[in-house]
Amino acid sequence: MKTKLTSLKTVFLTTCLLIVTGFINEATAQCHAYISQTVSTLKFTVKLTGLQQYVEVFASKNGQQNIAQNITSSAVNNGDGTYTYSYSTALGNYATGDAVLARFYSYLQAKPAVFTPGPSEGNWSQTYFINQTNCNPNPPQFNCEYPSAGTMKLAINQDGSVKFSITFNQIQAYIELFSQKNGQQNIATNIVGSQVANLNGTYTYSYTTATNTYTQGNVILYRFYSYVAAQPAVFNPGPNEGVWSQPVTYAPCVNAAYVSIFGSDSNPGTKTAPVRNINKGIAIALTNQNTEVRVAEGTYTESAGYSNFYTMINVQNGISLIGGFAPDFNNTPDTSHHTIIHGPNGGTQAAGPRILSATNITNPTTIAYFTIENGVTQAAGGGIYIDNSNSKLIVRNNIVKNNFATYSGYGGNIYLQNSAAQIYNNKILFGFCPSHAADLQITGPYIDATKADIHHNTFTCNTTMYVDNLIFANFHDNNFLCLAPSAAQKQESAVLISNQGENVIQISNLTSPVFTIEVYNLMGQLQYSTSNVSTFSLNDLQPGIYAVSVIQGDQKSTKMTYVK
Repeated sequence: MKTKLTSLKTVFLTTCLLIVTGFINEATAQCHAYISQTVSTLKFTVKLTGLQQYVEVFASKNGQQNIAQNITSSAVNNGDGTYTYSYSTALGNYATGDAVLARFYSYLQAKPAVFTPGPSEGNWSQTYFINQTNCNPNPPQFNCEYPSAGTMKLAINQDGSVKFSITFNQIQAYIELFSQKNGQQNIATNIVGSQVANLNGTYTYSYTTATNTYTQGNVILYRFYSYVAAQPAVFNPGPNEGVWSQPVTYAPCVNAAYVSIFGSDSNPGTKTAPVRNINKGIAIALTNQNTEVRVAEGTYTESAGYSNFYTMINVQNGISLIGGFAPDFNNTPDTSHHTIIHGPNGGTQAAGPRILSATNITNPTTIAYFTIENGVTQAAGGGIYIDNSNSKLIVRNNIVKNNFATYSGYGGNIYLQNSAAQIYNNKILFGFCPSHAADLQITGPYIDATKADIHHNTFTCNTTMYVDNLIFANFHDNNFLCLAPSAAQKQESAVLISNQGENVIQISNLTSPVFTIEVYNLMGQLQYSTSNVSTFSLNDLQPGIYAVSVIQGDQKSTKMTYVK
């Protein structure tokens, strides 16, 4: 089947298969079905073995069944023992973002009825979203799995690599993959050692390229050469060496949902049709199994309630939130595009909500390039609350400011509990908490025998920082601008402070031989002072966390280290 690439969209798996196998009828030898869209129609298609006595399609729109249609008369003989049945409806019956499901009911003469997908009536297809841009720019191929021909697939992975695979009903004695890039053969490799036995009795062979093998716009063709023991060799596609797959135009597959202040929550959340709210983007990412929500510049105030214990946005395990995008999303995220998540109470200490909550995060999840401000909670973490998450949670390149933990709360800007998260390259400033930790509070125990890693952050604090126990976190290379005795001394200079051993501190990169070292506790009280000595010991200090300041003239660099 050939269709113009600009006119067809097809339901696709979350791994972004470019040759889509649709959904499988377990009762009819792995035959397939799919939903496709042209500029004017929505089409439901199934391919079945044998001429059917009866076939009916059922479809639903946004959870309500809207099609129940006999399509027996649409049979097309494919000449190989299979028949294709289809039904088309006007695309005008649907709106952008509508969720469509389908299934088929059929039977052969004197045979029991089956459902596709099966094995029972309750199973439906994967959700198809109307007008959703996807990473499948090419028309699909779908085949039953024949013992000699197999089923071929090509997938573009999230890291940019390409996976070629083929499935057979028999173990192959030898199999080789051939591929072309822009008309020149670039792969010829034996892949018989990649064999995987599937639960349904078939065998899959595959090969994955390096990440940088292809670039945007490259055209890929491929084929397989194989033979079974004591039988002649075959080509897939066949019947001879000169036949290749349909061309696939390489385009990196971004597994993301998109959010913009210019979007609409009735959109499907694609790059060209983003949604308006971050929570809607997260909901779409959960449905589509996206791994990222990309948020364009602008101010987002998402509030379904203002109680002291309400959270505006709950971060989901394995779904990163990335701000810093231009409205067209065609840039690498950066701090020049200000993506602001703003509490609704204007920085007052009125009722909530907290801005972000990240709990039970165990899969790679990043929060980056946001300004997180004006969150309020009576509990902990007015800006960001983190609990029971491992080191795969990363909080980086954010500005976290003016967040409140009121009454008996903890951690005005950030509260981290029982977690080994990585927090770095953030600006954390002007939090409020009348009890503990205006800017950052950490409590334990840490999980997976891994400490939280807090580094290269800048703290500009107006009250205190509090850490229950230093065994819960590694602190290094953080700037503290809150402990300088005067405004002139808050300027940061290029002094490096490092922990050189048990309670031994070394100062380097000094611009003058005349300098003063001061060590403060977290209450801003001077604990140690020396002049013109670049390496010194803090053995006499009590275990705790301290800010080490280097004063050169009217400049003061303050970084944090700790004493065990």
